[in-house]
Amino acid sequence: MDLVERAEEHRNKLDSNIFRGYDIRGDATAVPNGPKINLSEVDAYLIGQALASLYTEKGQIPRVLVTADHRPSSPALQQGLALGLAAAGAQVWVASEPTPTGATSWYILEKTRELDVAIQITGSHNPYYNNGFKITAKQNDRGEPDVSGLPQALYGERLKALYYRIVQKQITQYPTIPGNVQTISNVVSDYQKNMAKYFRRLLQARGGKFQQPFRMVLDAGNGLGCKAIPIFRDLGVEMIELFTDLEGTFPNHPADPSKPDGVFAAQEKVKALNQEPSPHPWFATVFDGDGDRSGVIDEKGQGIYPERILVIYYTRFLLANQEGLRILSRLNQNIGLALDVRGTAVVCDVIEYFGRLQALRHYYLQHKISAIEVDQAVASVLAKMWKEPVLTPAMFPAHFPNVPEAEWKRILAEQLNYGVVGKYIPAGYPNHRAYVREQIQKLERLKKHLSHEEQAALTQMQRQYTSAESSGHFFYGTCASMPEVMVDDGIYSILVLLNLIDTLPNFEIKYGLMPPGTQPTLSNLFGSVAWRPVSNEIRDAAPSENTQKFAIVSSITQMIKAEKEAPTGKFKQAIRSIIDVDGVRAEFVDGSFALVRASNTSPMLTYKFEATTTQRLGEVIEEMIQLMKPFQSQGVSTLELEQERALYH
Repeated sequence: MDLVERAEEHRNKLDSNIFRGYDIRGDATAVPNGPKINLSEVDAYLIGQALASLYTEKGQIPRVLVTADHRPSSPALQQGLALGLAAAGAQVWVASEPTPTGATSWYILEKTRELDVAIQITGSHNPYYNNGFKITAKQNDRGEPDVSGLPQALYGERLKALYYRIVQKQITQYPTIPGNVQTISNVVSDYQKNMAKYFRRLLQARGGKFQQPFRMVLDAGNGLGCKAIPIFRDLGVEMIELFTDLEGTFPNHPADPSKPDGVFAAQEKVKALNQEPSPHPWFATVFDGDGDRSGVIDEKGQGIYPERILVIYYTRFLLANQEGLRILSRLNQNIGLALDVRGTAVVCDVIEYFGRLQALRHYYLQHKISAIEVDQAVASVLAKMWKEPVLTPAMFPAHFPNVPEAEWKRILAEQLNYGVVGKYIPAGYPNHRAYVREQIQKLERLKKHLSHEEQAALTQMQRQYTSAESSGHFFYGTCASMPEVMVDDGIYSILVLLNLIDTLPNFEIKYGLMPPGTQPTLSNLFGSVAWRPVSNEIRDAAPSENTQKFAIVSSITQMIKAEKEAPTGKFKQAIRSIIDVDGVRAEFVDGSFALVRASNTSPMLTYKFEATTTQRLGEVIEEMIQLMKPFQSQGVSTLELEQERALYH
């Protein structure tokens, strides 16, 4: 039978479990004693046919880019998907070489007048036998497929609706205009040239290259991070390559910078290179399989948690956009910065600290106190933001002597949102893309009623705006012509980090967050923040059925909420607040937290913990283990939790 006949026979055998929260993900390669294949070229054909039908049934002809990584299953999936799309009337362009996800995302934004849908075939950081589809599609304001809309992630119920469309055969079988498939070969090269050009322009005042003599070990893990090499070299970065040959089975280590064995080789290489003291030590960057996520190893060989990088990125955004924040404060408006339930509480403290300083500034100006005096007072307290990121009454008499006691007590007690506010949103790149688009569009609306100078300040905020997940996905408007559409690109995020380090004297050192004369290095930068002990992101086995997995998390949520209202001794510290936008995060009165959530991409429960001491960290983990034990009969494991707890005893 040919592919079309096999697809028709397979239609009612499609596995609904491959339609996840924000992508399609399944097992695509047979391995000994491994899972059964549930994502083949036949499945890809049916998915492509259903996706194109969303447009062709409305009389629209979608123009679709299909790119892929280099896994063994990717070529067949790419072919099946392209043929399915064309069968329903789509015009399809297939990239001829393995493509990083960031390049695919950039390409559809850059070519938005020529493309309506982009599909990246990738298993990301997962084992080589996994694979999947990340879909970006033009949609209108109601989230409906529409070639006149903006490129947005297709996810959630709209993604899952493809399954029902397939099994119910709601497809375009005989399109008025036949579809076709063509091959293009310029996606990666155009992306590389554009990234180098953009950052050369950004660095123009510094001669088009970084001022710091950066020396980087680049560990691609045999994945698509290798496509960053010519960009870094073009900008003057000295490099040593590790595992930069494309190998779709990832034979040397997992292409996952969030796992210890995914970064071990880079850590050891950095330690070896820096045995001899040097004024310009080496550091490392590690990429995941499709290059949309990156990790960083400092000059001491220590891994830097992505959530800590986010603290640095948000701090720089706030420092660089103080004028924009003042404008928003005057308008009684704010810019929202996304928070990840897995992230450190330090980022919340920094945002709240900065917002409350804006509130003090607002109070002073209302009472006609000199703006120069105000800025001096704010600057003196701002310098404490990383080391003491909680405003206390002791800070006020020395720096803000004219504030009545009742006023500063109000500022300390209330949740004030002057200019900036943090907001927890569910994990997953589509949720971040949707949230940041709302924030960028909000700034655009506000600009219409402002002076030219004020518009320029908000435009700068739009261009520098960022968001991130604790897993290492950082979101940027990589296409200057469409700043409201942000994408996760691990290559771009490392370029941003290097530029941040290159300009430390103009911001973090200038504002006193780092001592004058500090050498701009990763270890000095991250060593300037008072971090708290934090666990690894722990993943333990859970039921494979999504409904059962999420039901368990729902039960845990109700147990924690009941414990907050009427404590029974399950937790040694009282629960201060509960965040349940994605799983459940219990925040305790001592500043520690415990999180459990269901993974959207695998049969796992994910855990994260933070505390004020390592002893307290072990205690919080043990409390979660006891909470999970009643669910072991339903397939919940606590093995990884117990191993993590042992690290702190």
